Amino acid sequence: MHDPIAVLGATGRTGGATARHLLGQGAPVRVLTRDPDNPAARALQDLGAQVVPADMGDDRSLKDALDGVTRLFNVQPAFDSRGRYQGEAELAQGAAVARAAGAVGVQHVVQLAAGRGVPSGLPHFDAKLTIRRGFEAEGITVTAIHPGPFMELMVDPGFAPALAVWGKEPRIVGWDRPVPWVAVSDIGRVAGAALTGPVPDTGSTVELIGDLRSLGECRRLLTEAGRRPRRVPIPTFLFRAMVGDEFLEMWRWLTTVDDFTVTEGLLDVPAWVDRLAD
Repeated sequence: MHDPIAVLGATGRTGGATARHLLGQGAPVRVLTRDPDNPAARALQDLGAQVVPADMGDDRSLKDALDGVTRLFNVQPAFDSRGRYQGEAELAQGAAVARAAGAVGVQHVVQLAAGRGVPSGLPHFDAKLTIRRGFEAEGITVTAIHPGPFMELMVDPGFAPALAVWGKEPRIVGWDRPVPWVAVSDIGRVAGAALTGPVPDTGSTVELIGDLRSLGECRRLLTEAGRRPRRVPIPTFLFRAMVGDEFLEMWRWLTTVDDFTVTEGLLDVPAWVDRLAD
């Protein structure tokens, strides 16, 4: 394989995990970012990635950045820096990437999705279905990866775990109901494997779940590892005023699904907690 694999969102969590996995496998990686001087972009460049400027809101810059690319990892930022869902921007950026990918001859897109690949009524989930259809309309094969909630939601300050996973989610999901989880590193590994394999003849939907484990169990495991979660209970009206309804509806959706299946070969929560200690 000589043509570069383009990675969007590489300065974020899932795109970064995908880029690092690809680089670790010796694959040529082209990182597309609005800010090539971003420390995360520079770190990937130090690992061997080609970093090029591109704006997901600008078709021309996307076409220039994707020139010569046949494989692409695609993800758009669904939430702003405050945690509010930005649906119109996500859809517009996804459509622009699909147009540019079609124009330059991209053959295979690995699309980071949400939900389970069927309409759900949740804007955050269903936007990914719309973006996928945009790529398919360009004649591009799509592998849609649908991960469970990130394990990193439990500890990453960027997700405000004290307010969200430990503060509000237990009031909706409960402490004892099994919750699907997946490690971000596993998302990157699976996405990277899909991008380095043969271009599939047809699209597919891949659900990734590393573990089914309740919030109560997760809290116990983290506490035993010396990372007892801090919890800040917050009234619903105040949480909604801060970040909107999308997270609340997503947690309610989790309580309606009982047939999640764990994917073999992925980290479970105890193994992930052990890695945190390392």
